Amino acid sequence: MQTTSNIFYKMRTLLIYLLTFVLSLGAFAQPGSRWKEKQEKIEALKIAFITQELNLSPQEAQQFWPVYNQLEEELKVVRKDKWTNRIEAGMMLDFDIMSDADIEDALRIEFETAERELALRKKYFDEFKKVIPLKKVALLYKAEERFKMKLLDELRKRRGEK
Repeated sequence: MQTTSNIFYKMRTLLIYLLTFVLSLGAFAQPGSRWKEKQEKIEALKIAFITQELNLSPQEAQQFWPVYNQLEEELKVVRKDKWTNRIEAGMMLDFDIMSDADIEDALRIEFETAERELALRKKYFDEFKKVIPLKKVALLYKAEERFKMKLLDELRKRRGEK
C-alpha cells in the first residue's frame, strides 16, 4: 500500500510533467526544426512518465532503456513502412473511388504491418522480462497507453481552444 507522501510525490511529479508538456505544445504549429524540437520534448516527457510509472531503480533503468529504445527504433521503421505502404496502396485516397481489389490489397498491407508490429512487441516482451520484473513489464504497457491518452486529451483541448 502506498503512503500518502508517496502518492503526493507521484502526483506532484506527474503534474510537473504535464505542465511542461502543456507549455511546450504552443509551438507545434511552427515549421521545420521547431517541430522536431517538439517531438524530442514529447519523447523526453514520455521517458520521464514511463520512468515514474514503472518506478525504475537506477540499475533497472540502465538495463531497461537501451532495450526500450531499440524497440522504439524498430517500431519507427514499421510505422514508416506502414505510411509508405498506405500511400502506395492508395489508402490515403477515398475508398469510394477504389476498386474492391485495390481496397482488399490495401487492407492486406495494413494487416501485414500490424502483424510486424505485434511480432516486435512479442519479441521485446521477452527482452523486457530479462531486465525488469514481470509486474513492471505489465505496467510499461499500461503506462504507454496512459501517456498516449494524456497526449491525445491535451491535443483535443488545444484544438478546442482554437
